[in-house]
Amino acid sequence: MFSIGDHILAIQGHPEYTMDILFNLVERLRNQNEIESDFVEDLKARLESAEPEREVWKKICKNFLNRRLTRESSKFIMVED
Repeated sequence: MFSIGDHILAIQGHPEYTMDILFNLVERLRNQNEIESDFVEDLKARLESAEPEREVWKKICKNFLNRRLTRESSKFIMVED
Protein backbone atom coordinates (compact mmCIF):
# COMPACT_ATOMS: atom_id res chain seq x y z
CA MET A 1 0.00 0.00 0.00
CA PHE A 2 1.24 3.48 -0.87
CA SER A 3 -0.04 6.89 0.12
CA ILE A 4 0.64 10.39 -1.13
CA GLY A 5 -1.14 12.99 0.95
CA ASP A 6 -4.81 12.01 1.13
CA HIS A 7 -4.46 9.57 -1.80
CA ILE A 8 -4.00 5.86 -1.15
CA LEU A 9 -3.17 3.09 -3.63
CA ALA A 10 -3.77 -0.48 -2.46
CA ILE A 11 -3.68 -3.49 -4.76
CA GLN A 12 -4.22 -7.10 -3.86
CA GLY A 13 -3.30 -9.22 -6.81
CA HIS A 14 -3.71 -12.95 -7.16
CA PRO A 15 -1.23 -14.15 -9.77
CA GLU A 16 -1.87 -17.69 -8.58
CA TYR A 17 -5.41 -17.59 -9.97
CA THR A 18 -5.68 -19.69 -13.09
CA MET A 19 -8.62 -19.58 -15.50
CA ASP A 20 -9.97 -22.73 -13.83
CA ILE A 21 -9.93 -21.02 -10.43
CA LEU A 22 -11.64 -17.92 -11.82
CA PHE A 23 -14.33 -19.97 -13.59
CA ASN A 24 -14.91 -21.98 -10.40
CA LEU A 25 -15.27 -18.78 -8.38
CA VAL A 26 -17.71 -17.30 -10.88
CA GLU A 27 -19.79 -20.49 -10.92
CA ARG A 28 -19.88 -20.56 -7.13
CA LEU A 29 -21.13 -16.96 -7.06
CA ARG A 30 -23.81 -17.84 -9.64
CA ASN A 31 -24.90 -20.89 -7.61
CA GLN A 32 -25.22 -18.69 -4.52
CA ASN A 33 -27.34 -16.20 -6.52
CA GLU A 34 -24.72 -13.50 -5.97
CA ILE A 35 -24.45 -12.77 -9.71
CA GLU A 36 -26.82 -13.38 -12.63
CA SER A 37 -26.35 -16.12 -15.22
CA ASP A 38 -26.24 -13.67 -18.15
CA PHE A 39 -23.38 -11.81 -16.48
CA VAL A 40 -21.56 -15.09 -15.84
CA GLU A 41 -21.78 -16.19 -19.46
CA ASP A 42 -20.58 -12.79 -20.71
CA LEU A 43 -17.72 -12.76 -18.20
CA LYS A 44 -16.59 -16.28 -19.08
CA ALA A 45 -16.58 -15.42 -22.79
CA ARG A 46 -14.45 -12.33 -22.14
CA LEU A 47 -12.08 -14.19 -19.81
CA GLU A 48 -11.40 -16.87 -22.42
CA SER A 49 -9.83 -14.30 -24.72
CA ALA A 50 -8.33 -12.03 -22.05
CA GLU A 51 -4.72 -11.43 -21.23
CA PRO A 52 -3.47 -9.79 -18.04
CA GLU A 53 -3.11 -6.03 -18.45
CA ARG A 54 0.28 -5.88 -16.79
CA GLU A 55 1.45 -2.84 -18.73
CA VAL A 56 -1.67 -0.85 -17.75
CA TRP A 57 -1.15 -1.70 -14.08
CA LYS A 58 2.54 -0.90 -14.35
CA LYS A 59 1.73 2.54 -15.78
CA ILE A 60 -0.92 3.24 -13.14
CA CYS A 61 1.48 2.35 -10.33
CA LYS A 62 4.36 4.35 -11.78
CA ASN A 63 2.14 7.38 -12.34
CA PHE A 64 0.84 7.16 -8.79
CA LEU A 65 4.31 6.89 -7.33
CA ASN A 66 5.46 9.82 -9.48
CA ARG A 67 2.45 11.83 -8.23
CA ARG A 68 0.84 11.90 -11.65
CA LEU A 69 -2.68 10.69 -10.95
CA THR A 70 -4.42 9.99 -14.26
CA ARG A 71 -7.53 8.58 -15.87
CA GLU A 72 -6.49 5.34 -17.60
CA SER A 73 -8.51 3.91 -20.49
CA SER A 74 -11.84 4.55 -18.70
CA LYS A 75 -11.30 1.42 -16.59
CA PHE A 76 -9.31 2.90 -13.74
CA ILE A 77 -9.97 6.34 -12.35
CA MET A 78 -7.63 8.20 -10.06
CA VAL A 79 -8.53 11.82 -9.55
CA GLU A 80 -6.46 14.62 -8.07
CA ASP A 81 -8.44 17.60 -6.75
